[in-house]
Amino acid sequence: YEQLNPDDAFGRQMCSNLESRGCPLRGVRWTPTLEAHCARMTSNGWQSAHSRTMDEIYMTCLPPAVKSQAEHLEMFDEFEEWHMMMDHYCIT
Repeated sequence: YEQLNPDDAFGRQMCSNLESRGCPLRGVRWTPTLEAHCARMTSNGWQSAHSRTMDEIYMTCLPPAVKSQAEHLEMFDEFEEWHMMMDHYCIT
């Protein structure tokens, strides 16, 4: 999975936190969107590419029983934070 959306408030904080830990996200400026991630793949020889946020995958691909199990492990005060964080990661 890769990071995206570095220019909104959450994305700026994500980049800042990782950089302060010595782990800067060097590629996120070149691939800030789902479309940019797809373009990276097709420009490197892939015939086609599709990209989804981790939140999209969570909401549409996981069976209800798996989502229910994950939601009982609640590590956030509210799932709004979970969805916000998962909108900043993708699989292409």
